[in-house]
Amino acid sequence: MSGGHFDYHQDRIDEIANSIEYEIRRNEDGFECYRARKDYGAPYRPEDSEWVYTSWKDDKRYRVPQKNIIKGEVYYYGDDDGVPIFDKPQGWNRNPPEILEIFKEGVKKLREAAVYAQRIDWYLSGDDGEESLIERLKRDLEEVRQKIKDLEDNNWYIGVREQEEE
Repeated sequence: MSGGHFDYHQDRIDEIANSIEYEIRRNEDGFECYRARKDYGAPYRPEDSEWVYTSWKDDKRYRVPQKNIIKGEVYYYGDDDGVPIFDKPQGWNRNPPEILEIFKEGVKKLREAAVYAQRIDWYLSGDDGEESLIERLKRDLEEVRQKIKDLEDNNWYIGVREQEEE
């Protein structure tokens, strides 16, 4: 294995960028509703689930609609004075647009930083010389720019759910 000058910690930069990309994609998803509990005893309609949300404000209980159960978890879109909002409001997003732009810019900078850290690591470790450092740096930065362009062309895949693992 090449490199090692930075004890291979440069991979953590990519892990951070991956985590931020995940948050960008989830921007249209609701919030996990941790206060919801299964309750088979309370009556419910066919469109409801067996889950019940208990309001933090007055301990009232609300039956969760079946459509708000995703992969066995309860999701909602906020609350209106303690009453859960289970229908997604028009234009609702987890993060405001200006925050999303900060996230996107952060991913771009982190991806580039990861490339710089990797290339410099290999140079300082003696795996690359001056010419190969410059050549590989240019090539890797171009790959990052292309990947970012693909993300931008596809709206960062916002709202696209991660593939379920089989």
